[in-house]
Amino acid sequence: MVLRNKILLDLKPAQLAAVCASLVSEGIKVRLWKNNSYIYEPSTTVINVINVLDEHRSSFLELQEKHGVEIPCCLDSQFSGMVEAWASGLTWREMMMDCALDDGDLARLLRRTIDLLAQIPKLPDVDQRLQKNAVDASNVMDRPPISELAG
Repeated sequence: MVLRNKILLDLKPAQLAAVCASLVSEGIKVRLWKNNSYIYEPSTTVINVINVLDEHRSSFLELQEKHGVEIPCCLDSQFSGMVEAWASGLTWREMMMDCALDDGDLARLLRRTIDLLAQIPKLPDVDQRLQKNAVDASNVMDRPPISELAG
């Protein structure tokens, strides 16, 4: 449902990565000793897209409830800005200096996002522009030290 939404077609690769991160960030935790104001906030475009998707998510959850289906449908934008920063070229050192995540959690979030982006071109009936942006985002994100991890 998300990947067929036309709102994704005009996103830049880093913005697409940030939106995808909102779909896979469940279970990622912030460091308790850090404050919860992240240095890397998502761009206005990313926030707007996630808000639109959240409206669709609410409708989808209502439909599930109506039919007695209980499948989680998570959308969490709290780490989208960090993923957008990484996909925009920020270094690992810069990320870790200002990050409210442990390095393992950040690496897991980036790896999950790359894995989702890598699946998009393989899906049927997904717009070619979205497929290209997913490949571009995956390629720019999959660099050391993340590329050195088993994916």
